Amino acid sequence: LASSQARPPFAIFLGNLPFECTEESIGRFFEDNGVRLVEIRIRRFDDSNKIRTCFADVDSLDALRLAVGLNGASFIGRPMRVDVAEQRHGGGGGGGGGGGGGG
Repeated sequence: LASSQARPPFAIFLGNLPFECTEESIGRFFEDNGVRLVEIRIRRFDDSNKIRTCFADVDSLDALRLAVGLNGASFIGRPMRVDVAEQRHGGGGGGGGGGGGGG
């Protein structure tokens, strides 16, 4: 697994998430699959409360590999997209890696 991120925390992009998911449900899903997320950041659209983007951090390359291995796993009835995010640069928001198809 190649990562553009040099040191922890390592960021992952989460996509195709159901609207009703929360930081807690995402954290529980990953923990149940052997991955501890150290931070979860969900951004929602103001007008609809639908998820705009979601990024999470893990604290090791092993956790990063396990997390990315969950790409396509069913989460609340939808195949979750899990990708390595672009490294964040100081003072900015979440990394890249977004986009992708709807469902």
